[in-house]
Amino acid sequence: MEDNVEFYNKLYEILATLQYNSERREILENVLRIFLVKKDSDIDITAEARKKYAEKEEQIKIEKIRNELISRSEWFKQEYLLLSNISHEYIPEYVIQKFSPFAKEFEEAYGFDMNTLWKFAFKIWEYVEFKKYMTRFTGEVYKFRSKKEYADLGFIAIPSKTYIEKWKNIANLSISEIERILSGIMSINEVKEVLRILSISLNKLPEDYEMLRFSSTPLLQIDKNTLVLLTPWYLTRALPSIYESLFKKCKSYLESKGKSFEKLSQNTLKALPFEALAFNVYYGNNFETDAIISFKKSHWITEISSHPLSLKSLQGNISAIDRDLRNTIKKCMVQGRRCLEHLNEISFCLSKNAKTKGILIIVDGVYPQLNMNTFINFFKEKIPIYVINWFDLRVLIDQPEIENFENFLLWRTQQPMPVVSFDEKDYWAFYFDYYEQDNEMKKSFETMKEKYLGCFYISYRFNKKDYLEKLAVGD
Repeated sequence: MEDNVEFYNKLYEILATLQYNSERREILENVLRIFLVKKDSDIDITAEARKKYAEKEEQIKIEKIRNELISRSEWFKQEYLLLSNISHEYIPEYVIQKFSPFAKEFEEAYGFDMNTLWKFAFKIWEYVEFKKYMTRFTGEVYKFRSKKEYADLGFIAIPSKTYIEKWKNIANLSISEIERILSGIMSINEVKEVLRILSISLNKLPEDYEMLRFSSTPLLQIDKNTLVLLTPWYLTRALPSIYESLFKKCKSYLESKGKSFEKLSQNTLKALPFEALAFNVYYGNNFETDAIISFKKSHWITEISSHPLSLKSLQGNISAIDRDLRNTIKKCMVQGRRCLEHLNEISFCLSKNAKTKGILIIVDGVYPQLNMNTFINFFKEKIPIYVINWFDLRVLIDQPEIENFENFLLWRTQQPMPVVSFDEKDYWAFYFDYYEQDNEMKKSFETMKEKYLGCFYISYRFNKKDYLEKLAVGD
């Protein structure tokens, strides 16, 4: 490392800046990609960030002129956003239940137990948290000084030298250090195999910086003894998509056609406050629905997405993600509508008082979260349809208001929906923290519906907003 002090100093400055600017990760990840490929120690971080943002704005203008669906394509380009709804604490549950039935073939293909990968990632994540504590690094982020500065999406702030030095100490990991903290958990050979999957060598970077994906390789090996943690937030959150990519080489997993995710989702549905629940219900000409859930006021035909993402989607291809989402939603909607048409034929305990009949679609945890208001309009239906990512559903089930899930579901599927949020956690927070607490809010909500008005909402319950601290007390 001593061979190129300027290069490494700049690397740690960029990594610290990336950590410091919590609202500018997209453009700063691009700056990091460019720096690693070009190895330009003289790069001006703020100027390069401004340049990348300007290029993005210019591309938006071009696409608008071409009358393309700019909103959707820009949404999918934000890699951090695609993984933001994956809740850290539920990843082991997801991985174990979904992939364990195929563990033997995985071990034969890769030479180590499938649980080794997630255990490695979580142990390193815990160790990084320990290093933060030992270096008295509090994880502070830049606090915007004005609304104008906050609205300037090309603006970034450079942290202090002390901040950079502390993050350097945290992000640096020696191979021997990793082997030591994982001693007793996995063998040295297993550590090497996992590092082969989660890291990329400084000497083997692609020539095209856009080919660098930090979500799949959050660790950079800079020499035979040293690793640098590039993006700690991807270390665990990217595990579901990494596992999905790895298991595509396992024949038994591919032939299962999503049955293990179906079982995982059915187990999750058992935690809802239903009046009646049935799985794998047959109807009509030997058709089958994954579940029917009966609440006090409504019935929901539940379809669980078994359509897997393609390898291109897992690698971040925008068109592939769009196509895969459309295919899986369309298939689930066709099945759900068909079941609703045969509902009277089904021998199931359906409440006679229920007035609403809808379709609940659960998409796999590796799909990005989507809903009818986040610039991704995959369908327009008169019947209530609710689409939710498994990770968001899992978070909602652990909320204190879960007994009122049906009320939320009926509110959430109203059309038009004037509230626009990025995931279902924020809709949940809006409903229970504001809508249910304030009669004036209910009146305003109805007015927005009538006049087709909208408002954006990001919750305090599920999102840290330290960066707005100074704005909260005025400019």
